[in-house]
This record gives sequence, structure tokens and C-alpha cells, in this order.
Amino acid sequence: MNKIENAINQLEKSAVKYLDSNQRHLLLNDFTLKERFYLILNTLYQNKRVWQDSKYNYELLRTIKNCIDYVESKKEKQSFLDENSKWSAFYHNRISENLLELAYCGFSITKLGEEFLSGFLESNDEIGVDSDSEDWSSLFYGSLVYAHAVYDFDDIDVNRNRDYWHQFIINVKNKRVSFHENIIIPELKQENLKLRKQESDFSGNGILKLTLEKIQNSLKAIQNKYNSNTISVKYIIVSNAVNFKCFINGDEIKGKDAYLLSLELNLESLFTTLKSQMYECNKEEGAWLSCDVTMDNSDVTYQFNYDTYEPFFDKFLDPIHFKEELENYSRNKDFTPQWLLKATK
Repeated sequence: MNKIENAINQLEKSAVKYLDSNQRHLLLNDFTLKERFYLILNTLYQNKRVWQDSKYNYELLRTIKNCIDYVESKKEKQSFLDENSKWSAFYHNRISENLLELAYCGFSITKLGEEFLSGFLESNDEIGVDSDSEDWSSLFYGSLVYAHAVYDFDDIDVNRNRDYWHQFIINVKNKRVSFHENIIIPELKQENLKLRKQESDFSGNGILKLTLEKIQNSLKAIQNKYNSNTISVKYIIVSNAVNFKCFINGDEIKGKDAYLLSLELNLESLFTTLKSQMYECNKEEGAWLSCDVTMDNSDVTYQFNYDTYEPFFDKFLDPIHFKEELENYSRNKDFTPQWLLKATK
């Protein structure tokens, strides 16, 4: 019996319809690193419903393009690692918002990039007690997405899980070692938007540096207050509408505690100043709508959103907020997404 048939037989016999890491290793053993990358990517891309969600595909396709550019030697290692780390932090924050499908789908890609870099050293991601999510593989994250992003393993849809792993076996059997999807960042294609210069050189500006130092000092104060190595904050600032979130090791600080923390450290003023100062560097680009900052020990990463529609907008913002945003931070039409224009009418 060859290894393909053996894997199918074991899958059919498995109580949870799951291929363990040893079985996956045997199936992938004859493929190069690059071929493994695309075999797995083709398996992950089964999750069309999540990938093609208009609210989230911008982030997911940016993440996957970062990985593909590195695999195809179009991007340097450090540049890939920096962006991959930023996206990983972004998806981690989505868990607290209960956007598990988006988070797991994103993790499947950032993990795939890490696996390619490490030579696909198999991880121990068995289902069970004491299972550590940091050890889960890209394929395992993908299986959770395909099973509708269950939080409790007891709720896994056995049939969908089996179908997912069966498709992986088929991809191996048919040697699907190239990726035929045309990865185009949707906003850039639809709206003909341009990439921002503000982010690439914002830390080189002397005035901005001072603001960034103040923000980092505030983040360190939060680390000390909660005795935590990893914290992340997110500010949404659109006109006079402001939303603040803070996460300590992935757990959100909510309600009055979050408000008092922001007030105590003057965070709203600092981030509003950062937004205005970055805008002054390149006014034609407009200003960011939200900012995610993660501090892991002393390493700080920033991620700015200028163009993507946030779920928060649906619940709390009115057209007047977007109209005032464009009045305060005007943009060249090449940097203005269609949804933002429509929202002002």
C-alpha cells in the first residue's frame, strides 16, 4: 500500500478525521521546500468564504503576498519577518473581537511563512488537553477555519474536518505545487490606491521620534503596571470619534479600566498627535484611520490602516464623521477608497 492510500485509510479510521504530524511529514517528504509551501497554500485556500469576505480579504491577501514574495526571492528575509510579525499581531488582536475565522485564517498564513523559513520542521499540534496554539501548524489552523473556526475541539465538525484533510491528500497526489490564484490587493485594484510613504520614513522625522518615544514609554508603563511582556493597543480615530482597545497577553482590558488607563497615560492625545504629525509628512496621502501597536518585551511594531473599512465603523460612526475626517485630513483622489467617498454622501 503506498503512502497516499495509507493516509486515506488512516483518515477514514480516525475518530476526529485528522492527519497527525507524522502522517503529514511522510506525505510531504518527497517535495522541495517551495513545493511544500504551495501544496499547503492550495489546501488553505479552500476556505473561500473567509478569503473572499470583502471586509477581510485585504488583510489576508497582504499577508499571503508577503509570504509569496519571500518564497519567490522578491523580498529580503528581514523585511519578510518584520511584516509577518506585524500581521501576526493584527490577527492576534482579532481573537478578542471574536473574529476567530479571520484570526485562524491569518495565523495559517503567517505560520506557513515561518514553516518555510524553518524548513518545515513539523510541530506537535495534536488535538487534546494542554495543546498549545503556538505549536499549531499552518495546516492545523486551516482545518479549524474549514470547520468554521471552532473554539472548543469538542465542537469540531468531523465531516468537514475529514473533507479538509482529504483535499490535502488530493493536492499531494496531484502534485499541486504551484499557486494559480492571482493575488491582487483588492483595494489597490478596485480603487487604484497608492502605497503610503508616511510609514516608510515616519521614524526618521525628529518631531515624530519624540512622539513615538512618548508612546513607547506609555507602553512600557503598561507593561510594568500589569507585569506583562506582551501588550498591544489599538486606536481608531475618525474625526472626533475615538475607540481604544488594550490587550495584555491577548486578554482585553475593558470598560472603566481601559478608559482610566488611556486617561492616566494621555494615550488619546499622543495618538491624535501622531496621526496629525504623520499627515503633515505627506498630506496628499490622507491620515490613518486606525493604528495597532504591539510591544513584545522592548520590540515595538506599528500597523496603520488608511483604507480598510473597520467593523467598528458600522456600529458607531455616521456619515458626518467621515465628512469631517476628509475635511480635516484631505486626500488626493488616488489615495481615497470608494467606500470613503460614498460614506460622506
